[in-house]
Amino acid sequence: MRLFLLVACLASVASGDVLPCRWVHLSRVPETAADVAAITNIVATGAASGMNGLLWNAGFDYLGLWPKAKRENLSRVKAFCDGKGVEIVPMLWSVGYGVFCNFGVRNPDDINLAEGLPETDVPYVRRGAKAVHAPGPDAEVDVNGGFERTVRTPRGEFPAQWQALDTAGRFLVLDRSVAHGGKASVRLEAFKDSLDGQARLYLPGLKLKTNRHYVVTGWIKASDDFAPREALRVMAMQNGHVLLLCNVSRTVSGEWSKFTVPIHPCEEGELNLYIGVWGGRSGRLWVDDVRVVDVGVPGVLRREGCPFTVRDAASGRVYEEGRDYAPVAHVKTLLCPAEPKSIELAIPDGSAIREGTRLLVTGYSPVTVKDGAQCSTCMSEPRLYELMRRSAQDVRDALHPKTWFLTMDEVRMGGTCAACAARKTDMAHILGDCVTRAHGIIREVSPAARVCIWSDMFNPVHNARGRVYYCKGSFENAWAYVPKDIVMVDWYGAKYGESLPFWKEHGFTVIGATYYDAPLENRAGPDLRELRSYPNVIGAIYTTWRNDYGKLAAFGKLLDEGVR
Repeated sequence: MRLFLLVACLASVASGDVLPCRWVHLSRVPETAADVAAITNIVATGAASGMNGLLWNAGFDYLGLWPKAKRENLSRVKAFCDGKGVEIVPMLWSVGYGVFCNFGVRNPDDINLAEGLPETDVPYVRRGAKAVHAPGPDAEVDVNGGFERTVRTPRGEFPAQWQALDTAGRFLVLDRSVAHGGKASVRLEAFKDSLDGQARLYLPGLKLKTNRHYVVTGWIKASDDFAPREALRVMAMQNGHVLLLCNVSRTVSGEWSKFTVPIHPCEEGELNLYIGVWGGRSGRLWVDDVRVVDVGVPGVLRREGCPFTVRDAASGRVYEEGRDYAPVAHVKTLLCPAEPKSIELAIPDGSAIREGTRLLVTGYSPVTVKDGAQCSTCMSEPRLYELMRRSAQDVRDALHPKTWFLTMDEVRMGGTCAACAARKTDMAHILGDCVTRAHGIIREVSPAARVCIWSDMFNPVHNARGRVYYCKGSFENAWAYVPKDIVMVDWYGAKYGESLPFWKEHGFTVIGATYYDAPLENRAGPDLRELRSYPNVIGAIYTTWRNDYGKLAAFGKLLDEGVR
């Protein structure tokens, strides 16, 4: 297959057909006739502009479960694409964004395929017919989140323990006239005068217990003219890498509203917590009553790779589920609730757990990252590959694609559950094995298929680095553990000067993803100039996340005419 791609690439270059794969990216499900009309209109515009591929994200992972009407709509789109000479490239199996576990479409129990983070030796106690979370006095960390304790700075009063990443007294102000609770809040303002509209509170040296489930909560309100790109962001760093990055609210009003963000340290080391605005434009935002609290075990995953145990805190005796405490159900959602509460254990008659017995509970919970909505799939669970195989057969039968696309980008959780830990390896090997198995599953149903993948987790100047969010272990050299005939789809245009030589040196074929809703002359033009200079680059993609296809014809013209 690798030889076939190389020969095809050289033949295209020899005939003057530089960047022969010319695709347009689309995220839209063909639910209705209106969807079909919109999709075919985009295909028609693209085909008239020389585009020959539709890189399509439509939930094809679950295609076998689509209702008849939806499958008929898919057939209409396929027939239209075939008539226009446009190849459908299905996007599949995003382990980074929780394929097969986020929705539990085939089976509600598949929610347990989510990667689990350990909660170890969480204190519980039997009280009556239940065992409940028994937090100690250090469960809530003192962060002076009401901003009542202050220190003097050259620019006036500021909350003790906290620092201003952006000038205190100008962009961040202690406000004693507005408060949610107590007598003070912190006001963020003057965004247009700060670098990139930033106004950020910073809490250094936060000491949290390892393998415990905390939440950061707080209250915010805004002036009527507040206008940021994102209302509020919470970020945490540990040992030099980002652990958490969450845009907690995209809409905020003049009334106080609460935010809740989970945070789960899996290694030793102090954390630095950031709360503030990035990209503010106008108005004011108030923050108050920030808390950091250990919430125990708010929910557990139940699979072999996520064992659940209850033992006696004094003797170490391990109690039996179903006899000493009632069976514990798995979580029903992967999202963090606004008011997370630790699970309770029902104690049946005849239990060996006596009244007042101190217990230590250990389990594995899902934790969302990046805007509180992303939870990755465990790549060490055999059922993942069973579902991939069934999905591949469904996609083959419906589309017979020549090219398949693995959306295995932005993997931000992995290596933490017992199934991953038992492999005694790093994330580079775990991801590489997952991709190799997915590649093999595709080739089982379509032996001549070309397989593409987002490149970021294999790109040493992108996400293939040491620690990534909640992942345990490095992604370094992940590129070395995937099939060499896989096509890397590189979307980090700013680093093409480094990544394109790397892909060429290591023998990978490349397609460049560009545009990304920027002016063509600022992004696509420079990207295409670099892409055209490498013989192993075989294509370019018009990539929009805003459903902006207004520049598609102009993009096709750039491809046809070249960039001078």
